[in-house]
Amino acid sequence: WSAYSSLESELTRIDTVDSLKGMGWQSVLFSPNPAVANPYDLRNGSKPEQSFTHAAFGIRLTSRLDGFTAQDVIASLHHAGSASRDLTSQTFVLDDDPNAPRATSDKIPALKAELDGRGLSGSYVYDSTTAFLTAAPAPVLGYVSHGTYGGGSPAHPPTGPSYVLSQLAFTPADGAFFQSYESFNAYSFIQGNNRVGAAGAQALVAEWIAKGGSAALGAVEEPMAGTTAEEDQVVRMMLDGYTWAEAAWSATWQLSYVNTVVGDPLMRWNNPPIPGDINMDGDVGTEDFGILKAGFGLDGLPHGQHESWTLGDANDDCEIGPEDFGMLKDNFGLDGGPTGTYPLSNIPEPATLSLLALGGLAILRKRRL
Repeated sequence: WSAYSSLESELTRIDTVDSLKGMGWQSVLFSPNPAVANPYDLRNGSKPEQSFTHAAFGIRLTSRLDGFTAQDVIASLHHAGSASRDLTSQTFVLDDDPNAPRATSDKIPALKAELDGRGLSGSYVYDSTTAFLTAAPAPVLGYVSHGTYGGGSPAHPPTGPSYVLSQLAFTPADGAFFQSYESFNAYSFIQGNNRVGAAGAQALVAEWIAKGGSAALGAVEEPMAGTTAEEDQVVRMMLDGYTWAEAAWSATWQLSYVNTVVGDPLMRWNNPPIPGDINMDGDVGTEDFGILKAGFGLDGLPHGQHESWTLGDANDDCEIGPEDFGMLKDNFGLDGGPTGTYPLSNIPEPATLSLLALGGLAILRKRRL
């Protein structure tokens, strides 16, 4: 019960902590202590869902960018920057275990209920037995489990060392996060330096980053991993369009604690790009048309790469031609909001569509010439 805490959790209070005595207080777990209670704790509807500002809450939101190598960290930032929410082609893995030490503390069933309530019952794999889930039918946007403590019967042995890299057979989607109910899963960011616990070597969050994940919630020490961030609140905030830092800290009980947040703090699960949204600003408009016009006729573009899309290759066929213009015209005026809907009020007037059609004739003529 020593006063352990993570650097990131201490830095949230950097405006008010001026001595060692004020650091590492875990007393919210045992008796109320306003000094370390998280003012941005939005769990269970305790406060209305809201964006974070320093002026309103008086703390800082922090995050750690780390991994086994600099290349792993850079890759995680690229994955975070490409994050999108397309749950027709992504899934969550919710691996609960009734025999795990923190089986009564996790929020995995609550996360399942959250997804069900949003009509996403087909967008997750859920298991509440002692089985250890290692596969998924699609790229995984979020993985929550009991880690080393999951799988406790002879038929389903516990996970082994480095299980994230050696046993999880699925691929993280861009923007994917990881959480396991293990007190030491962020104990080290050195490969192979897993902390050995009662059930064996506990996972390294860095393994998730090395695997292609974008973000993670971890713990650097004891006590009580079950009192760190609650995954149902994390996913609720991310699905509602908030940043990773907002989602992670809004789901956290207290500050000056062992929890840590890993990954790009500004990551969002954006809506999938709309075909024709060439500049990827969330809508299809005249700026996109201007870019497509300038690139019209280009071919031999790098297949499936971001550069191809942003030059006007809306259908990803490695050239910019009439088909791309047709997709832009069909989607002109669409605006992808945080709920993934396209308001009818944003559909252009007939006159605007007529002007776009004239522009299309002009660029088609340009290509023939």
